[in-house]
Amino acid sequence: MLHPGNEAIRKQRRIGFVIMLLPAVFFLLIAMDVIHVGPGQSVTYTIGFEIGTEADDNAHSQVAAIASTLAEHPTLGVVITGHTGNAGDAEANQELSQKRADAIAAMLIKKGVPQSRIITLGAAGSLPPTRGSKESEASYKRRLPRSVIAITPIKYLNFPKAG
Repeated sequence: MLHPGNEAIRKQRRIGFVIMLLPAVFFLLIAMDVIHVGPGQSVTYTIGFEIGTEADDNAHSQVAAIASTLAEHPTLGVVITGHTGNAGDAEANQELSQKRADAIAAMLIKKGVPQSRIITLGAAGSLPPTRGSKESEASYKRRLPRSVIAITPIKYLNFPKAG
């Protein structure tokens, strides 16, 4: 019998927790009327961050491609979710993840995308990416600071009401 402190058991528990958490977050967003699920598919982009809210070198070309897609398809909108690792102060991570999402939104707005077609969310460290079985800890940690941009039909999004 394995001891409860065994690393394999702790890893299983972490994986189980993440698997359990992902649908909960998704359904929470649906319950909050932020996301309406429909038959359309979303296209996602991931933009990494070097430090703080400084996007990596690929960000500008990815944002330009997203802005071009949105200009060609006026029925599409974006949901930008900022992420951090889960180490450190949870409140600070939440704030940083929101700032990362807002930084990408600002880049899209500069490229001519109307703010009315953008939703930003901060997820802090609650939705970590899946770690590859042969991926080093250092490599995995470099992928934690990111923003995920989902392009989806506007009719499946319920943008927050003004006022």
